[in-house]
Amino acid sequence: FDLQEWSEPLIAAGFQPAAPALFLCEGVTPYLEESAVRDTLRTFRALAAPGSVLLLDIYDKATLVQLRGVKATHESFVFGL
Repeated sequence: FDLQEWSEPLIAAGFQPAAPALFLCEGVTPYLEESAVRDTLRTFRALAAPGSVLLLDIYDKATLVQLRGVKATHESFVFGL
């Protein structure tokens, strides 16, 4: 999401922007900078036909601070509301 534009490969793989779709963005946003989250949401909005649904998880900043002490990966949580 940060490093690579993803809508063109999605369309090349057969995604049909005119048809309603379910977008699932689970476990992604906490690892992105706010600008990348905003860009991703703009891309979803541009691609999504009427009737499409976007499901994503967004944590508040206080929760991210609490989770930093218990996560097992070496990735940093970045984005939270």
